Amino acid sequence: MSNNIKILACFKTVADLEMLTHDDWLINDDYSIASSFVRKALSNSDENALETALQLADSAKNLGLTTELTALTIGDDNSDSFLKNLYAVNYHKAVAINIASNIDLRFNPLAIATLISHYREQIGQQDIIILGNQSDDGQNGQTAMLLAEKLNWPCITQVTHLALTHDSTHLTVTSVQDGLILQQSIKLPLVLAMAIRRKRPLCVYQTLNLSLVRQKKTLNAMVLPILILMNNS
Repeated sequence: MSNNIKILACFKTVADLEMLTHDDWLINDDYSIASSFVRKALSNSDENALETALQLADSAKNLGLTTELTALTIGDDNSDSFLKNLYAVNYHKAVAINIASNIDLRFNPLAIATLISHYREQIGQQDIIILGNQSDDGQNGQTAMLLAEKLNWPCITQVTHLALTHDSTHLTVTSVQDGLILQQSIKLPLVLAMAIRRKRPLCVYQTLNLSLVRQKKTLNAMVLPILILMNNS
């Protein structure tokens, strides 16, 4: 394993439904909630994934290792501000895979897993992929396992803590399984799905005095042919 560890943190922006009043809960023809006027937010477990990746990079630095941090989101073009914020808090790359607005991926974790796996295999070549356990809208809770199956990697869900070993070949993973706390040492590469935190992650959005950094960064937007990816998976 190289001394340069590549980490991919995946996240999804969702409508902040807490902003809706009782009268705003209108169901569209596709059984979605009319929320185009509501601000976007990150789910708790996705914030946890993003912050855990940052903490893992910090711990790697203390071990004399280097890291490359990439944030990846899949969806529409409403994620620019989130991607710029992540640049400002020391993510090296922030990537959006944009898809057509008429494609609904909320209940298609296989399509999401396919896109992430193709990005990793064709472009990123990461050693560790960290996701939230589930998004606030689809709540499938399957993407991490499907992704691991496509990559033929081990997958741990409901993760609460990570620690790198000194030789950078293994991660010590703490997770909650069947109500019990489990700690395992697992060889890289692997997929991790972070549990929901009772306390909101800090995820540095509150320390953004780095607005100049945000302005200087160019976002990487990709448009991938999702149907082709699905047919070739």
